Amino acid sequence: MPRKAPKEVVEHRITLGDFERKQLVQAIDAYQVDKFAENIPNIMLGAAGLGAAGALGLAAYAFYKWCDLDLDIVTVAKSVAMDLDNGFTSWVTGNPMHSAYAEANSATTAEEVLAAYNPAIEKYQVLIDKLNSVGNFPNKEMMLRGLYKKKGQLELLRRVALTKVGGFDKTATGTNTYR
Repeated sequence: MPRKAPKEVVEHRITLGDFERKQLVQAIDAYQVDKFAENIPNIMLGAAGLGAAGALGLAAYAFYKWCDLDLDIVTVAKSVAMDLDNGFTSWVTGNPMHSAYAEANSATTAEEVLAAYNPAIEKYQVLIDKLNSVGNFPNKEMMLRGLYKKKGQLELLRRVALTKVGGFDKTATGTNTYR
């Protein structure tokens, strides 16, 4: 139900004197200091974390120099990160693209490359066939485009890996063949 409009408006005014203003300024200052003091433990934890990370990095560098290791740290770090990322991501998501890439990355023959990539490509083809057999629904085309894109990426990665191990030829007729 709608409310009736008021017949009259009453205005209430509070007037502060000098004493009240000084008291209000002191209360506001105390509130601001209290809010800042609440965050001091968080700031200290952040500084401690940064200090611990720096100390760990310094200790690792000292160990590296002490052992007189002759390794390229950047290459080692990238390979370890790649191995961890591919294995963990494949294990968590079950994504065949990650596991195929991880397996083919260490392949030395064309058969090993094909054994790594072909099952993953076949999995995507099975998903595409299943999706095509289902009737129309709102996101079907978008899902198909994504599956075709991932399948194409795997085929390209397979081609690159085969070229790397010497198992891919492009004949004079322009067709691609696997040895």
